Amino acid sequence: MRFYLIATILLSSISFAEEYPEARVIKQEQIKSIKFRTVCIDGYKFLNTDRQISKHVLNNSTIQMFEEKKGVSVPSKCD
Repeated sequence: MRFYLIATILLSSISFAEEYPEARVIKQEQIKSIKFRTVCIDGYKFLNTDRQISKHVLNNSTIQMFEEKKGVSVPSKCD
């Protein structure tokens, strides 16, 4: 029973591996120790930041960018 459960989990993760979108860096900038990247994922813009605190510690954050259109907040699309 354990074998079938493990095999099912492994095979299901392999079949979904190709569904991850590719990211394209649109703009990159560095201010002191912080790197800012505007990234295009599935046609929408995201802001990715990372900061090297020490040799082994890296802070990384990604948020989706939004813009206002006709008084409504909507996700920003890549050009």
